[in-house]
Amino acid sequence: MQTNLRLRDASGTPIPLESDDSKRLLTKIVGLRGLSTQRIVERDKVARHGSVVEGPTYLQHKLITLDGEFWGTDWDDAMAQYDAVNGALFDALLTERELLFDDGSLQLKVLVRPYGDMKSIFNQVGNQIVYQQQLVAPDVFCLSQTPHSLTADTPVGGSYVLTPTNAGTAGASPIITITGPGTTPPVILNNTTGQNITTHTSAAVLGGGDTMVIDVFARSITLTGAERDDLIDFGATQWWDLSKGDNNLSMLATGGATFSVAWRDTYL
Repeated sequence: MQTNLRLRDASGTPIPLESDDSKRLLTKIVGLRGLSTQRIVERDKVARHGSVVEGPTYLQHKLITLDGEFWGTDWDDAMAQYDAVNGALFDALLTERELLFDDGSLQLKVLVRPYGDMKSIFNQVGNQIVYQQQLVAPDVFCLSQTPHSLTADTPVGGSYVLTPTNAGTAGASPIITITGPGTTPPVILNNTTGQNITTHTSAAVLGGGDTMVIDVFARSITLTGAERDDLIDFGATQWWDLSKGDNNLSMLATGGATFSVAWRDTYL
């Protein structure tokens, strides 16, 4: 059961959709966890730069329906509750916002935007507003609110090794950070899945102070802040996520590089 729903507004402040004083109530939540009830189509994921790469993604957005009520000690109070939540939803029209929630012991989040206006029934005599709001989430997965990271700065047997654990129920797309110096283009292996992300050309050899960031979800690479997707060896690369449970990662590179991975546990 999902509880403690909050939607971040434009300032990043979490706006509660339900409150302890019962002035904001959620009476029904549909579609927040799991796959949509509509027919789901899988297709190969398209990278930010336009190429089609390995790994399917869901074509449709996830549809979330919230039924709720606003109450007040008087009508102005009830409208204040309505305006606070509706204002946060209006912010999300411009760009996707984080919807935070608890599911049992899990604290999760998902990016959403409104799907149409809030449908409301105003009962001024009873100081009550009954509403329904639909949201769409571009990703069917929910992420942990708690980020994780690991760093290796000492090679073992010629490789830098990390052992991250994804405690979720679905693959987690990490962000990989490599800092120089190095003497060869980095190759990052997920030995658990048998896949690798390979860079190439002399431009991928990191100098002292250079930083390479590989965003697995976006299928992109930046080098010291500049987009450098040309450094990906698409013929050799097999984009991978962190599998459920323990993962064994290694980076093949020489020099004094530092290898880091950051991720959030990922759930359906």
